[in-house]
Amino acid sequence: MDAYIRDSQSTSIQIQMEAIKNAIRFFSHQSNLSIDCKFIENFPKNIYEEFERMSEGETDIAGCQEKKILFFDVFTFIFRNRNLVSDFRAQPFIHLLLKYIKIRNGNKFYSPILLIESIKYCTLHETNKVYFINENGMFNFYYNSYYVMANSTNVFWKIFESIYNLNKSHRSSLIHVKLTDSVSQIITQFSVKKELKCLGMLIIVLMMVRRLKLLNLIELDFDGFYTITELIYTKKLDHNNYHSYLDDLSKIWIYIIKGS
Repeated sequence: MDAYIRDSQSTSIQIQMEAIKNAIRFFSHQSNLSIDCKFIENFPKNIYEEFERMSEGETDIAGCQEKKILFFDVFTFIFRNRNLVSDFRAQPFIHLLLKYIKIRNGNKFYSPILLIESIKYCTLHETNKVYFINENGMFNFYYNSYYVMANSTNVFWKIFESIYNLNKSHRSSLIHVKLTDSVSQIITQFSVKKELKCLGMLIIVLMMVRRLKLLNLIELDFDGFYTITELIYTKKLDHNNYHSYLDDLSKIWIYIIKGS
């Protein structure tokens, strides 16, 4: 770790990048809180700034692809275990990830298994769940980055459900405008794709809205949601498993009608 600390202060970005790669390579199979804290404390500011620029969609950056891969290596290293899940110094990397996975097809070069595993650890902390909910993180992960992997593993859905099983104590941290936008995105996506998985996401999100009593704080597209409900109840969709959501749809509509 001494070599990492020394080289992370270099004026050469290449030396800094090699220092990061070497630290990840050497310590990735260890769980040492002191090491992890030193890694994040001494992370090169200018490389973080490069990560930030790329997350905004900039591509005219030297070694752009290599640096993108490095970012994902850094994220999966930081969240390879529980050590830093509640550390405020790790939070900026979560915000960067949520920006990256909004970029359509921009991250398919990276191992989805490593990434989903790190998201699993990251979202063990309630505050981090809030970030993912506010930015519609798992929806973006599914549709913009790793559709095939997410569609074929139960791990994705376990994480999705865990995130939206947010503790009531964090209700006030949810941004209502963003939650409105997230629900609208999912409704629009279902209207286009008619996918069972998309309906599952919508149900999970709206069941959280119901549980946390957020209906009066968001602008739900009632027409869009009614159309979806009608399609399912009238069996106009060609999928036998849609009926499994009827009970949850009924609960949501009862909540909507009661208005509380």
